[in-house]
Amino acid sequence: MQRTFFTLGLMCTLALAAASARAALVAQYQFNEAAGPTVADNIGSADGTATAGVSFVTSGAGVSPGIMGNAGSFDGVSSAVNFGTGAHPASFDLGTGDFTISGWMKMPTNTVIGAFGNKPLFQNINYSGGGWVFEVGRSDRSYAGKVFFTVGGGSSAVFSLTQAFSDVRLDNSTWHWIAVTNSSGAINMYVDGVLQVDTGAMQVGTSTATSPAATEAQFGARGIAQALFDGQLDDWRIYTEALSGTLDGNNTLTGGGLYDVWQAPEPATLGLLGIGLVTLLRTRRR
Repeated sequence: MQRTFFTLGLMCTLALAAASARAALVAQYQFNEAAGPTVADNIGSADGTATAGVSFVTSGAGVSPGIMGNAGSFDGVSSAVNFGTGAHPASFDLGTGDFTISGWMKMPTNTVIGAFGNKPLFQNINYSGGGWVFEVGRSDRSYAGKVFFTVGGGSSAVFSLTQAFSDVRLDNSTWHWIAVTNSSGAINMYVDGVLQVDTGAMQVGTSTATSPAATEAQFGARGIAQALFDGQLDDWRIYTEALSGTLDGNNTLTGGGLYDVWQAPEPATLGLLGIGLVTLLRTRRR
């Protein structure tokens, strides 16, 4: 009896957590395809198109193993997921309002140097006008191997105010969960559930997440001038609100909507849990 109620409670908790976190979810890429070229937006209609260098492999992402299905694998040679040349989905235009972008990544050490050595994970940006991008730092910089997030466009002075960096290198062939929130202009990054130290602030009027014409929206690439990402990506999400979370004394998430996104299975798996919940209730009635 106790085990039954524990299972019932767990299922209800996961279902409620998923419902609250999905309220402002406008795009999600689970990479659960068996083959390309279409990479589905599992929430909206902003599907991407994978190049031949992208394959789909069993995912190792997630706090609990075995629940994430497949992941997108990028060869770093000819791999990208594109959303149209000079085009971007409307759901990627976040304006200056609150937002959350999160996802999982795994890659080997970045050894690329030079002006185009940063490796893009996910982007929707025109650097002269606006947008946002996640990148892994090139090897000849102090931020080598760190994931950094830039929002906005324009001068380097603006960039310095609108970037957030991971505290340590993440190019270690290990899965990492990354999330960035914008809450009333404050930019924060979380890695594996831990709030990072190096944060930024959106400069409204000079920096905006709304993307102008000629924006490139892509996974794993930034046009043709950047080193291509080599590694795996899974479960990237865009929310139109700053998901909150409860932090302990070590700045680690212990609760809240952001914690739920980090911990909870993909919605497809939660659907199976819902079926299991209904089955369990029917069994108890008998």
